[in-house]
Amino acid sequence: MNADLYFFSSKRLTKWKEEYLNHIYNENLKFINQISLGSPTKIKLEQMLKLYHSKQAIACLEFVSIQLSEYQYFSDMEDYLSSSSSNENEVIDTILYNLESDFSEESTYSLQFMQYAKSRNLKWKSFPSEMAKKSLSQALKIQANLLPNKDAKLYKKYKHRLKPPSHTGKILDDAKFTKIKRTEESKFLQLIHAKNKLSELWPEGFEVFTILTDRIHLVRSNNLVSYSHFTEQGITYMNLWGRDFLDTMDDLIHENSHHHLNVILKKFKILKTKSSDEIYFSPWRHELRSLYAILHSVFTFSCAALLFEVLMEREKDEIAKTLKKFRDKIRFRFMEESYNLSYSLQDLQGAVLKNAFTNKGKTLIQELQYINTRHLKKIDSLKPLLKIAFLGKINEHQSSLAKKRKEFNLSF
Repeated sequence: MNADLYFFSSKRLTKWKEEYLNHIYNENLKFINQISLGSPTKIKLEQMLKLYHSKQAIACLEFVSIQLSEYQYFSDMEDYLSSSSSNENEVIDTILYNLESDFSEESTYSLQFMQYAKSRNLKWKSFPSEMAKKSLSQALKIQANLLPNKDAKLYKKYKHRLKPPSHTGKILDDAKFTKIKRTEESKFLQLIHAKNKLSELWPEGFEVFTILTDRIHLVRSNNLVSYSHFTEQGITYMNLWGRDFLDTMDDLIHENSHHHLNVILKKFKILKTKSSDEIYFSPWRHELRSLYAILHSVFTFSCAALLFEVLMEREKDEIAKTLKKFRDKIRFRFMEESYNLSYSLQDLQGAVLKNAFTNKGKTLIQELQYINTRHLKKIDSLKPLLKIAFLGKINEHQSSLAKKRKEFNLSF
């Protein structure tokens, strides 16, 4: 996968992932010696961390890190509660303000605490203690579902969400809204076939996939494609229902590219400031997004464009027969992504001019621009090969992006 580019070298990615594994392992060890824990608890945690490290279970180590941080957070809140001389209303307001400021909208902490406080249920006083105990208890549980495991047998079962996940993929009280079901044989084969074809048609891309994707969970729900989390390195959640064979190959690469960028972001400081201002139009979501979100989109869809480029180049190969019926879709998706990327790369380059990126960040943008420039040069020769329906769609898409550029011209 463009091994000549700095951020796309499989050798470097392997090294960076190993470095991050060692880093988060050592940070956890350091942390458990800094916080107040009994000796048996410390020993058990150390044994768990050693196990996770030996299995290269980065996502498990990240999980422990989060739970221990929350344990410390609520322990500090418990100390504040017991030592504060403020009146009850002031204490409640302070705790609620901190919960809302320090946790995401998906967290139930604020809601749960507020329910106790509003009803003057005395549980609000024991809330910090309960949450500290819960966090520590979670940290001490082996997270088998986050352990690296590439065994295809895992795909025999999937989690069916009865309610759709939120925009980040998570859902509150997950167990209440899901059922475990057996994967239909056709869907199981769809995933295995997609992985096998990736290895045959794009060995370089598949090598990066094997380095970065540690485990795949099958998830089914309305309005769901695939997703992954920054704090679950290497863990992919995929939907196969309503997705064809080509979509599945695309989804495998797309989520792997999130893991790819996350390794980079954990290794290097790419953005100087992580602004949450949503001022950049996203050609993929058709809404305004932050610079960080646009960076993620450009990186992941650049990898998708690389996939479609390879599939076009291999379309006459004997092993590519399966893709013959997707030929027009592959060409269209390549062109669509190239135009989308061209649009958003202009915004990223504008942010570079505004000094929003570090030197490593600038190098990353340059490499993504290099890939896109190469792809754009191929489009003129592809347009005559498109069927009229696809050609009409791509021309309409170009016109739409031109209008959006005028509407959201940031005047860099």
